[in-house]
Amino acid sequence: LYIYRGGKFDIYHFDLYRLTKEGISDLFVEGYFDKEGIIVVEWAEKLFSLDYFSCYLRVDFSFTGETERVITFSSNDKRIENLIIEVSNEYIRD
Repeated sequence: LYIYRGGKFDIYHFDLYRLTKEGISDLFVEGYFDKEGIIVVEWAEKLFSLDYFSCYLRVDFSFTGETERVITFSSNDKRIENLIIEVSNEYIRD
């Protein structure tokens, strides 16, 4: 668990990649869901189905070459989908 303290909110970052199910349960990830802030969970599928969350932003990375990646964003929330489109239009280059 990494906690990044900020002015407006904290970020709680969990990386579940190398953890076993027992190690993951020891983290008590669910205990952070009631806190104010943003929760980032890498490899969340090791613990949760996305249906568990009322609102999420999923970020997938795929390799297209040795140094190139495609990043895909998806969400179950229309506000987040609109934000993804807005950011993509502003920053994504062809």
